[in-house]
Amino acid sequence: MKKTTKALALVLSLMMLMTAVSITAMADGSAEPDKLTYWRALDTSKETVMYTNWADSEIAKWLNEATNCEVTFVHPPAGQEAEKFNLMIASFDLTDIIERDLSNTANYPGGVDKAVDDGVIITLNDAWDNGLVPNLKAYFDAHPEWLPQLVTDQGNITNFPFIREDDLLLSSWGPQVRIDWLEELGLGFDENNLPSTIDEWDTVLRAFKDSGKVEYPLLCVSLNSIGDNSSLPGAYGVGWEYYLDEEGNVAYGPTQDAFKDFLAQMRTWIADGLMNPDWQANLDTAQLRTNILSDNAAMYFSNLGGGMGTWYDYKNSEAGTKSEPNNPEGFRSYALPFPTLEKGEKSRFGGSALHVASFCAFITTACDDIEGACRYLDFGYSEEGKEMFNYGKEGVSFNYINYQDMNSPVDLSAFGDKFPRWSDAILADPDHAVAEACSLYIRAHSSGPFPQDEGYLVQFMKYADQLKTIDVWVGSSDFSGSLMPRLYFTTEESEELASLETDIDTYKDETITKFLTGVSDLNDDTWADFQNGLKAMGIERCLEIRNAAVQRAYERGGM
Repeated sequence: MKKTTKALALVLSLMMLMTAVSITAMADGSAEPDKLTYWRALDTSKETVMYTNWADSEIAKWLNEATNCEVTFVHPPAGQEAEKFNLMIASFDLTDIIERDLSNTANYPGGVDKAVDDGVIITLNDAWDNGLVPNLKAYFDAHPEWLPQLVTDQGNITNFPFIREDDLLLSSWGPQVRIDWLEELGLGFDENNLPSTIDEWDTVLRAFKDSGKVEYPLLCVSLNSIGDNSSLPGAYGVGWEYYLDEEGNVAYGPTQDAFKDFLAQMRTWIADGLMNPDWQANLDTAQLRTNILSDNAAMYFSNLGGGMGTWYDYKNSEAGTKSEPNNPEGFRSYALPFPTLEKGEKSRFGGSALHVASFCAFITTACDDIEGACRYLDFGYSEEGKEMFNYGKEGVSFNYINYQDMNSPVDLSAFGDKFPRWSDAILADPDHAVAEACSLYIRAHSSGPFPQDEGYLVQFMKYADQLKTIDVWVGSSDFSGSLMPRLYFTTEESEELASLETDIDTYKDETITKFLTGVSDLNDDTWADFQNGLKAMGIERCLEIRNAAVQRAYERGGM
């Protein structure tokens, strides 16, 4: 790790003079590789099964070769990501590149503009204007409607973002049910008639418990998973925390009376033994998977790749079969619509995302090879780089086929006879699920500095139930309550939010937990006390700041 205080403008001007020489040297292979350091957390549900350092993956080696770079990766231990990141920032012992969501003030108080002001990261504005990130610039020139999601309120371009290029990629997490068990209950529910209201959830949960199939039918892995993407509180028209009301203003779920009704329902389900009693234990991905594969849950929240697809792979592996595109025998998971109170209503909540994600790669002020870092990170937005991140390398992890041979419900005709079909290196790894095997060759199944492509998704989700589940989720919500525009805060706003919201979050979590467990009564008096406590801690000021940021986002078109 390195420290430097070189002026960016001087570095850029020198590098522009050297560009022609560098390109020539790279072309004939005579240039020494640029050495860089890169901090990022590994995905514990997919990557750490395959390696302990991303440098050992094939795609990391290919990227080095394609960009003439030699990158050393620094990975924080699982569960210590925040601690190690904060320690790095506090010591100012920075890697050249950091991959993290710095727009989230919980990760960096003050957000990205504050990180610039603090001298932690550089802006890319000069690199953008002077040709050091030609692929990134060309990409946003082709998608100008997404540029406001990238540029901050202060006009800074700060990162190389993860981009979900197609609408199909925006929803990948939500409520699911063991539909094979659901159909056995004899309640008339199936994939064409799914439980969609809180009353129907209640009926189904009680029927699951009474059937003896499972002791605790609803599985929640933590307090926050009860409010997962505001799926359940959204049925009552409110978010788990901050959300957009029907007028487009920021509101806070726990300050709304409807949130009390939501808590009352959850309290009843917990008291009646309909939800796992260890919901406060912060179960990890492996524990979630074990519960589901061991038939200890009937309804739960998870994703489609590392969740449903991996479960199906595990079941097929146990049986020594390959059932795709169908579900494995004796096990079928399926989408539940984001619930509402009234039948036929559409939710405003659930899991969705902006096209330009907030988790990105940043170049730090410690980097004294900005040209090399830009070249390395910019590669992902070229056609070659996009293909590598989504499919790997031709002849190794994919081969071109005609799109019609995919027989996909998704329109892939734009690929023509150049659809990059994954090879058996990914699809037929005898020891690993596809979500795990992918990690050696691509990053599209996770995230990173590149555009994610729908062609990756239609083969990553090789089971028909996965794509059907997306249709159910997308069809059951307009996401207008949970999907915020990209918010950027001034340094002063960020610091004030950080000082207020830490205590508010702690108070909110502790009080809600007491309500749900029955330690505290949930009545008009205790609810009024909760509201007064939130006001005394500054929730109204937080809303004022966030609404100001939302208005700025509307003005710059940042949705």
